[in-house]
Amino acid sequence: MAAITKITRAQGENAILRAYAAVDALVLSSFQALPLHVNYAALTGAMTINVTLTALQQFQDVTFYFTSDATSRTVTLGTGFLQLTSIGMTGTTFLVPASLDATVRTVYDGVSLRVVNLMIGGRGRTTESPAYAATLEVTDQFAVMHIISPAQLTGALTISATAVTKWVVGDEAVFHFSTDGTQRIVTFGVGILSSGTVTIPASKTATARGFFNGTSICILSREISL
Repeated sequence: MAAITKITRAQGENAILRAYAAVDALVLSSFQALPLHVNYAALTGAMTINVTLTALQQFQDVTFYFTSDATSRTVTLGTGFLQLTSIGMTGTTFLVPASLDATVRTVYDGVSLRVVNLMIGGRGRTTESPAYAATLEVTDQFAVMHIISPAQLTGALTISATAVTKWVVGDEAVFHFSTDGTQRIVTFGVGILSSGTVTIPASKTATARGFFNGTSICILSREISL
């Protein structure tokens, strides 16, 4: 069990500093309806948090802050939490990418802490535009939206996603392709789940959209330009 290393108060709010532990049995108690901030030392391994709640006020905000070391770390929200649908969560877990941070905002409903928001630092929108090659790989990047737009296709293309360790559940993927004066075929390879190839007419463009399910990019739709 990790001990409370320091309790601070800033601008009328309560902050608790916690050491890292593989399993943290956290007791939260507040006799004032003030927001609580729980700050963990850098994660050096996977972590499970079990919370015991005493004397919290209903609708009180409790926010958790995490940072990871040079390795991506998984955090499991155990007893005391109710998981609502938050982008980036897989059931009761989420990933804190290597050398980045994550913030989980919860609200006490009178019984449990309800997860209302998960934010992972450094994750915006990325665009990659590789030169044409017969085989291409999706780049492993931290982003909420990944736009993959290869240079004009001058031959058939197979595109795969075999290294997506920095992707998080719910990340959006947008593929955009354009052809030269010849019809070209795009095949989605390893790590991309699709109903089949995309045949793009000469001098046209195609767009395919999908999301990351924790293992693969799942193609949801495709569109060929007129």
